Amino acid sequence: MANMHRMMQAMMTQSMDPDPARAWALMMIPHHQGAIDDARVVLKYSKDPDVRRIATKTIEQNEKGIAELQAWLDQNGGRTPKH
Repeated sequence: MANMHRMMQAMMTQSMDPDPARAWALMMIPHHQGAIDDARVVLKYSKDPDVRRIATKTIEQNEKGIAELQAWLDQNGGRTPKH
Protein backbone atom coordinates (compact mmCIF):
# COMPACT_ATOMS: atom_id res chain seq x y z
CA MET A 1 0.00 0.00 0.00
CA ALA A 2 2.83 2.39 0.83
CA ASN A 3 4.34 1.78 -2.61
CA MET A 4 1.02 2.55 -4.29
CA HIS A 5 0.54 5.76 -2.32
CA ARG A 6 4.09 6.93 -3.09
CA MET A 7 3.61 6.17 -6.80
CA MET A 8 0.25 7.96 -7.03
CA GLN A 9 1.56 11.04 -5.23
CA ALA A 10 4.59 11.25 -7.53
CA MET A 11 2.43 10.78 -10.62
CA MET A 12 0.07 13.58 -9.56
CA THR A 13 2.99 15.94 -8.95
CA GLN A 14 4.58 15.16 -12.31
CA SER A 15 1.36 15.61 -14.29
CA MET A 16 1.54 19.40 -13.93
CA ASP A 17 3.48 19.94 -17.16
CA PRO A 18 1.28 21.69 -19.76
CA ASP A 19 2.80 19.66 -22.62
CA PRO A 20 0.85 16.38 -22.75
CA ALA A 21 3.82 14.38 -24.06
CA ARG A 22 6.10 15.64 -21.29
CA ALA A 23 3.37 15.20 -18.65
CA TRP A 24 2.89 11.60 -19.78
CA ALA A 25 6.63 10.85 -19.76
CA LEU A 26 7.02 12.45 -16.33
CA MET A 27 4.11 10.44 -14.91
CA MET A 28 5.31 7.17 -16.38
CA ILE A 29 8.61 7.29 -14.48
CA PRO A 30 6.98 6.94 -11.03
CA HIS A 31 4.52 4.44 -12.53
CA HIS A 32 7.43 2.25 -13.68
CA GLN A 33 9.23 2.80 -10.37
CA GLY A 34 6.11 1.61 -8.53
CA ALA A 35 6.16 -1.62 -10.55
CA ILE A 36 9.85 -2.07 -9.70
CA ASP A 37 9.22 -1.47 -6.00
CA ASP A 38 6.32 -3.95 -5.95
CA ALA A 39 8.35 -6.57 -7.83
CA ARG A 40 11.18 -6.23 -5.29
CA VAL A 41 8.70 -6.96 -2.50
CA VAL A 42 7.63 -10.09 -4.38
CA LEU A 43 11.27 -11.18 -4.74
CA LYS A 44 11.82 -10.64 -1.04
CA TYR A 45 8.84 -12.70 0.13
CA SER A 46 7.73 -15.10 -2.61
CA LYS A 47 9.22 -18.53 -3.15
CA ASP A 48 7.16 -19.27 -6.29
CA PRO A 49 9.66 -19.63 -9.16
CA ASP A 50 7.24 -18.45 -11.85
CA VAL A 51 6.26 -15.33 -9.93
CA ARG A 52 9.91 -14.61 -9.14
CA ARG A 53 10.80 -14.93 -12.84
CA ILE A 54 8.01 -12.55 -13.81
CA ALA A 55 9.00 -10.09 -11.07
CA THR A 56 12.61 -10.14 -12.24
CA LYS A 57 11.48 -9.51 -15.82
CA THR A 58 9.24 -6.69 -14.60
CA ILE A 59 12.19 -5.00 -12.90
CA GLU A 60 14.37 -5.30 -16.01
CA GLN A 61 11.69 -3.98 -18.38
CA ASN A 62 10.68 -1.08 -16.16
CA GLU A 63 14.27 -0.01 -15.49
CA LYS A 64 14.75 0.10 -19.27
CA GLY A 65 11.52 2.09 -19.63
CA ILE A 66 12.64 4.63 -17.03
CA ALA A 67 15.99 5.08 -18.79
CA GLU A 68 14.24 5.64 -22.13
CA LEU A 69 11.84 8.17 -20.64
CA GLN A 70 14.63 10.02 -18.86
CA ALA A 71 16.67 10.18 -22.09
CA TRP A 72 13.66 11.54 -23.98
CA LEU A 73 12.99 14.12 -21.27
CA ASP A 74 16.66 15.17 -21.28
CA GLN A 75 16.28 15.95 -24.99
CA ASN A 76 12.88 17.62 -24.58
CA GLY A 77 13.05 20.17 -21.81
CA GLY A 78 14.43 18.28 -18.82
CA ARG A 79 13.07 16.08 -16.07
CA THR A 80 11.24 18.80 -14.12
CA PRO A 81 7.61 19.75 -14.92
CA LYS A 82 7.16 23.15 -16.54
CA HIS A 83 4.26 24.70 -14.62
